[in-house]
Amino acid sequence: MADQPHPPIVPPPLSQHTDLSCIRCDYSLIGLSHDGVCPECGTSIQHSIHDNRLDYADPAFIARLARGATLLKFSINCVVALIIAALAGLILSMILSLVFNRDLVELGWGVLGVAAVMLGLLSVITWLMGSLHLLTPEPNGSETLRVAIARARARAYGKFACVSILVLVGAQFVFESFGGDATIFSAVVFLPALAFFVHFQGLCTFTSWLARRIPDKILLKNIQRARIMAVAVALWSLAPVLTVLADSLAIGPIGRPRFTSFGGSLIGIAWSIATLFFILSPLFWLGYTHTTMSRLLKALRRAQGQSLIRSSTDHSTSDANINE
Repeated sequence: MADQPHPPIVPPPLSQHTDLSCIRCDYSLIGLSHDGVCPECGTSIQHSIHDNRLDYADPAFIARLARGATLLKFSINCVVALIIAALAGLILSMILSLVFNRDLVELGWGVLGVAAVMLGLLSVITWLMGSLHLLTPEPNGSETLRVAIARARARAYGKFACVSILVLVGAQFVFESFGGDATIFSAVVFLPALAFFVHFQGLCTFTSWLARRIPDKILLKNIQRARIMAVAVALWSLAPVLTVLADSLAIGPIGRPRFTSFGGSLIGIAWSIATLFFILSPLFWLGYTHTTMSRLLKALRRAQGQSLIRSSTDHSTSDANINE
């Protein structure tokens, strides 16, 4: 007697879900098999079940997130290149000033200054484009109210910060070209810096939400470190104001010092340590942010590949059902 073929195993219906609806058309999926598709729009039911997993999200949405992370990583690379070029130019000018004419060295500094401005502007523009791509709303509306508010705030303050920096740099260049006093622009630079701080905090909240959907605990830790260092960078932007405040506390109203020589020395040492920390904080922030975007980009590309595989499988299943 020939062996009878085993009947196919039919997955159980979605009876354990009481309010499951399609993430695309809101069609009720109660009573349907969990490996099927929505009868209304053909979307995989797995996408509705696993809407908190990023690899079950829309591949186009993940691709846009990956483009945003790529642009933000490129923006940070521009800043790193700017710092390296400035340090290399400083060392090279010190060496060349001993060998060549001083006018030639000043000309080289002018060329380096133009290149630095171009790198800075490119960094600001790519950061703005990257943040707008990364801060894309979820197509199925699965983000929480807290994440949605943080994302909207980050987009708004990011636009203000980047556009303000571009306007200030352009206005300062015009004023200096016509011999005007551009010191006022240096005094108000903390406004876009504080706006960027608010923007970055919202960006960290949104990327933390993405990291939990991947999930990736190391990425979450990197985001938290970058968030903490952003606070130090915000204080660093207030360094001119803090310096004036420290001088006013150390010097009395009639020009006499408020503290003894020993106390003044302790205050000077503490201020030197704080200054060193504030100088190094942007470097630590760049490092943590670059590491975060690199790891996020790898995770997004991996999730995008898995999502594309599932989407192609869903389309094949849907076509097979239609042919039957």
